[in-house]
Amino acid sequence: MKKLLIFGLGALMLGLLSNSCADPLTPVVIEKEQKQQPEAPKTVSFQATLEQIVDETKTTLDGDLKVVWSAGDAIRVYSPNYDPSGAVFTLTNGAGMQTGTFEGPDIGGGPYYAIYPNSEAVEVPNTYTSIESNNYFEVRVLPSHYYAANSFGDGSNISWAYSTTLDNLSFQNVFGAVMFSLTGTAKIKMINLYTRGSELLSGTLRVSDPKGTVAYSMRGTREEMTQRRQIMMGDGVQLSSTSTYFYISVPAGALANGFFVEIIDAAGGAMIKSAAANSNNVVNLSKIRRMPSFAYAPQYKKTFLLESDDFAAYSGVIASSTSTEKECTYTEGDSQYSFLNTDSKRTVRFQDWSDGYSLSLEISPKTLTLNSTPAVTVTPQGATGAIASQTGASMKVIKQTVERAWLYDSGNNQGYVIKLED
Repeated sequence: MKKLLIFGLGALMLGLLSNSCADPLTPVVIEKEQKQQPEAPKTVSFQATLEQIVDETKTTLDGDLKVVWSAGDAIRVYSPNYDPSGAVFTLTNGAGMQTGTFEGPDIGGGPYYAIYPNSEAVEVPNTYTSIESNNYFEVRVLPSHYYAANSFGDGSNISWAYSTTLDNLSFQNVFGAVMFSLTGTAKIKMINLYTRGSELLSGTLRVSDPKGTVAYSMRGTREEMTQRRQIMMGDGVQLSSTSTYFYISVPAGALANGFFVEIIDAAGGAMIKSAAANSNNVVNLSKIRRMPSFAYAPQYKKTFLLESDDFAAYSGVIASSTSTEKECTYTEGDSQYSFLNTDSKRTVRFQDWSDGYSLSLEISPKTLTLNSTPAVTVTPQGATGAIASQTGASMKVIKQTVERAWLYDSGNNQGYVIKLED
């Protein structure tokens, strides 16, 4: 019965469809307007290879130092047919390798100039047109970078490339490196390297005649920051009886007139090692200058050596002191200072009537050099704490930059920071 019912309904439907009075059913297709999708920007990729740095001693380095790409590395590439300020290409493959693959926008035909790292290139207003017309480009060299085990800190080893095609860009080093080898039990937080000469270790690097006989020069004002390179260690690097290596990249030709290195530990101690002018200290292009290994032992309190004021007086400055006090504070805008130099001596006085003190230092001879031992007469007045009068006390210049000097009075375990005015 069910089957017959279905058959009957089917026949009825056929009859209705065949009736000449019925309107034919014509399917209507409603097409929605299709929204045009934006075309994906074209990208290109290429390989880039870093030049290796060779140990100056021509022996194998412990730790097998390699100059390699790191995850997140970016380079800036300038081309004649794209944004004049260049394009950023980011490493997509090859972290930890000498050769890596970079990807970025389609920047058209060459020739091309490339700078690593991008973060340093973007600090200077290069354009493709300016590079071509001036026959040079510039890169910002910052004084500080973070530590990397058995290598340079990311972005600290500046390099560049020139090529007519985007194929395998071959990057050339601008710097060489100095290597320090430390043993001990401390955890190291920071290393500051200062030149004793007049050359700049940071500032603005100029790469001249990149398509011909390339030349490098550092430009900027001669001051503490530009005559220093610094490694920062975050939570610190633990030393042991086995040497730990620290690499600092510096411009080729640097350190010919000597240097000093300031090592800061996590417990608040600090050590200074210095080297005099010597041809064996010169850092050459793409070479590592290895320094003799030594054991770290704190000598002074870091608060004294890292003092940032132009003038200061401290008590308890050696590392073994139970307490260290900044007895006289110089406040810019509130405190005052004066100086008088003669051929044989320099006199400096700083005072702050709000804090109720005046402190005068008469230093002979006038010319101060690192590790020299001038005679110092101290004349305190008012609230100078433990700082007392002295006449002709022998003090040692334990740290000196182009701007300031740090004097250590071993007889009283006191120290002074003075601004150098000539």
